[in-house]
Amino acid sequence: MGGRYEIIQRVGGGGMAVVYKAKDRLLGRYIAVKVMNPSLSNDEEYIQRFQREAKNAASLSHPNVVSLYDVGQEENIYYLVMEYIDGPSLKELIQQRGRIPPQEAIEIAIQIGEGLAHAHQMQIVHRDIKPHNIMVAPNRRYKVTDFGIARSSEESTITQTGSVMGSVHYFSPEQARGGEIGYPSDLYSFGILLYEMVTGKLPFDGDTAVSIALKHLQEPPPDPRNFNPNLPDGLCDLILKALEKDPGDRFASATEMIDALHQLRSSFDKSVWQEPFKKEVDDVPTEEAMHKPSEAHDRTSLTRAERKKAPFFRPYLPVIGGVLLVIFIGLFMFHGSFAEDNNGNSLKSFAGLTKSREEEHPWWEKMPEKESNEIFSNPRVNGGNGEYQVTLKVDLDDQNDLKGFYYNVVTINDMGEEDVIIKRQNVAIQTHPERHVFFIITIPQDEVPAPGGVYAEVYLSEYGKEDMIRFPLEVNR
Repeated sequence: MGGRYEIIQRVGGGGMAVVYKAKDRLLGRYIAVKVMNPSLSNDEEYIQRFQREAKNAASLSHPNVVSLYDVGQEENIYYLVMEYIDGPSLKELIQQRGRIPPQEAIEIAIQIGEGLAHAHQMQIVHRDIKPHNIMVAPNRRYKVTDFGIARSSEESTITQTGSVMGSVHYFSPEQARGGEIGYPSDLYSFGILLYEMVTGKLPFDGDTAVSIALKHLQEPPPDPRNFNPNLPDGLCDLILKALEKDPGDRFASATEMIDALHQLRSSFDKSVWQEPFKKEVDDVPTEEAMHKPSEAHDRTSLTRAERKKAPFFRPYLPVIGGVLLVIFIGLFMFHGSFAEDNNGNSLKSFAGLTKSREEEHPWWEKMPEKESNEIFSNPRVNGGNGEYQVTLKVDLDDQNDLKGFYYNVVTINDMGEEDVIIKRQNVAIQTHPERHVFFIITIPQDEVPAPGGVYAEVYLSEYGKEDMIRFPLEVNR
């Protein structure tokens, strides 16, 4: 096909198209070829829509979006050449596992949301967000596919004037009534997808597509805790906000929904971060165990009569020696037993028994928190092991002549030593509605300190470091 694409096997398809695994002979890589159903090749409306949406999809470039490489035609056969994902769909993953734990579901949702936000920034509405259209790559990266590609009428699918509007279990109330479909419609479908991930159930079901559509229009979604009582309240509130009937009551944008997911993830991170310290506390002997005499003590203890016959101090020699040793160590370590925090308050530590956080991790205090200023704000980072996907809000209203900004990458090793490994790397500004800039930072994996941290510095080329913000990329403890 196309003189370079060798078809290997069919891997999926529907009423509008069939997807094949193929090999690009020119580049020597596996790709996916989506071929439009020949029965639609004489339908000019479908052909124009296929070509128009293919061009839109080709404009997307994001780690959480399946890449479109090529568009072609051979006689009456129209096809798309896409990135091949050797993995299941999210729908298959849900079916295999029943439901996905909340913390993992949030991680997945953040990746999906990032891909969706990128499409919205490029003024593309997906219109068919559902777990079937989320592919799971081998590295556990989740990728959105089928952007804006309409599907023919199938079971549980509704059409309007011959155009497929979306899969009925996942589409929004405005899709059900045939209204205008915009970004909020995608967020509603995203909410249905998240609902299904954490409960294993769909909020609305029925015998016919029309009955399901009416539920989208008229009925409130069941509380997700009805199916999974262990769900955090915050996650349930987020899902139900996305499923509001009125588009104006949902999240204002995909970016806002991602921010809410990040906040939920932070609450999970704190509890998980404390887990290793919990384990240490659990290992401390109980008071009963501490006071229970050992077998060796029972065998060697003196009777009352024996203690009377012995010099009064002999039984206590080991105790006296131990006390003197402790006093000596205490005097030696006295200065280190007390420290002051930044406000001059005394902080007591148990020298020689428990190391302070600074002693164990001298680098930790040097790691920056997320910073913001009037120009750069709301940095978000996904990824790890040397590859980081960064989204940053940039406001250049007062600097219209600027074409971009710069970033540095700094590592901190376990001794607190900092090293600038990338300096003055340029990022070009692309204009889009929400003014969020997406870019990828990559460093060699062996440069990532463990333990240690990696953070970024972002600043304007015109002003050097005066407008700099810093934010962490990776923390390894």
